[in-house]
Formats: sequence, C-alpha cells, structure tokens
Amino acid sequence: MRKRVGGSRSTRLVIKRAFTTLALLQAGDASAEELIERVMERLGYDAYGEAPFYSFRRDLAFLREIGCEIVYRRSQGVYHLEGIYNPYLTLPLTADELEALALIRGTFQAEVPHADKVRALLDKIEGYLSEEDRRALRREPLLSFSLAPASDLSRHRDRLDALERAIAKRQRLEFEYRSPKHGEVKRHIVEPYGPLEYRDGHIYFEGLNVNTGYVYPYRVDRIVPGSIQILPTRFPEGRRRKRTYTLRYRLAPEVARYGASERFPNQTEEKQEDGWTLVTAQTDSIFWASKKLLKYGENCQVLEPPELVQEMKRVVREMAKIYGIL
Repeated sequence: MRKRVGGSRSTRLVIKRAFTTLALLQAGDASAEELIERVMERLGYDAYGEAPFYSFRRDLAFLREIGCEIVYRRSQGVYHLEGIYNPYLTLPLTADELEALALIRGTFQAEVPHADKVRALLDKIEGYLSEEDRRALRREPLLSFSLAPASDLSRHRDRLDALERAIAKRQRLEFEYRSPKHGEVKRHIVEPYGPLEYRDGHIYFEGLNVNTGYVYPYRVDRIVPGSIQILPTRFPEGRRRKRTYTLRYRLAPEVARYGASERFPNQTEEKQEDGWTLVTAQTDSIFWASKKLLKYGENCQVLEPPELVQEMKRVVREMAKIYGIL
C-alpha cells in the first residue's frame, strides 16, 4: 500500500511552485511573466489556477519568509535572488573548500581572461553560503597566484573570441602574424588546438601551420588586430601528434644542490663527480624548453637534443654581442 504524504494537494503545489521559482532565480534574473511561464512548463499549465500573478506573489512571500532575499529590479523589470539566509537551504562547505574558493577569487582579478565569468560563478556560489561562511570567503587566502598579464588583454578580445570559436568548432584560422624572429608580418593559415594557455604574462595557443605542416606556438597579442578570419574549412577532432625530444642538461650546485626542480615530464637526475646534476627528461617543444632553461642563466649547460643546443648557443651568442663580448 502506497504511503500517503502529509499535507493537502494545494499546499504541496504551493511548495512545488515556490521551490521551482527559487531554482529558476538561481539560474538567473527573470521577469514575473517569464517565471510564471517556466513554472507552468514544468508543473503544468494549471499550476497557478485562475489567478497566476496573485499566486506568484504569494509564492515570493513564502520564499522571503523562509530566508530567500529576492529583490525586484524595477529598471530592468526582473526579479533577482540576492542570497539565501536559511541554514537548511545553504550550501555547507568545509574550511578547505572555502579556502579553495578564496584562492580562486583572489587569482582571477579583473584583468585576467574570463575573470567576469569566474567571479559571476563565485558570486552565485556565495549566495548559497551562510553569513559565517561568506565572511570566511572574503578573508585573504593563505596562498595566492599571480596571473597578472603583461599587457591589457581586453585589447585582444576580438582575437580571443575568434580563437575560442574556431577551436570549439574545429575550423581553420587565417591571420597576419608578427614574429620577432622574422621581423616582417606574414599571413598564416592554421588549424588551432585548444586550450589557450596563459604563460609568462601572455596567452598562447598551438596550431598546425597548413603551409609548413608543423605545429607552432602562437602568441595571441602578435596577431595583427583586425586580420583574423575564421575559415569554413573544418579539420578532424584531435591534434596531430607532436615530436617528442629527449632532453639532457647539467645544472650547477648553486641551483640543484638539493635536487633539480621538476620542469619536464619523465624527469630523472644523476649527481656527477664535479657536483653538477645531470637531468634527463622529455619535451615536445624546443621553444618552451629553451625558455625554461634560459632562466637558469650560467648555471645550466644543455647537452641534448641538437636543436635545443643550437637554440641556446644562438641566444648566448646574441647576448654576447649585446654586451660587447664578441
């Protein structure tokens, strides 16, 4: 025999309507007409009876009575959920989870790409927290990361938007690119791979250059403004497999006396008689390997692969010219 649920049918319907309205407001602002229509779509077109707006206002009064702060934004004609102040309806988080949220909030400052989306999500989560947890969330995190860009990324918004659309739809891109190595502007047709990566204050993406058949790292701010076009040509899902290089380099005792920093995949190290440390690892990018190892300055000697040795020699030679050594 089916167990009977307490309460009249009308009471249960009011509760269903109210909490459906709450769920809709949690998803975003909406007008009374929109909320009523969506509630009826979910619960049936007789959910409000003969007086929908009267029942809707009663539902809002019930939600406010149980701790939901709902405001009407007259200029926009929409209802907005400010927060939930009922311990039975809030989201319980541990101290570690609150610390993680505070870390994310502190990291995604206004100048970081998609910071507005991240902070909107955090604001929504904060609306589900108790007042005590909200205060904890606003404290300075114990750890912080700097994602401050080297330039104002809002100036590159058109290029970032085009890149994100092309990556999502797997469509080729055509653009003019300023490479410091070549000096002049060149036109590239590229199959872009995601995700976009934030490194050293800049945003990069990898792409297969259709003309050369090689995968290169491209820096977004070096794409000439107004030149980027999404082409109709689509490419298969997945990326072309990149070549893997075996790295061998030596680090001086000054930087590796107690072990080398792990900078590459499959990294191993071996102490040598002269006190230096021999590191063996792998990389799929000569470009990024050289950037990382040059940070060691005179405390690093690259042994393999030949392509990386050649690049390190080129950089050192150019620096020697600048300082009048050669």
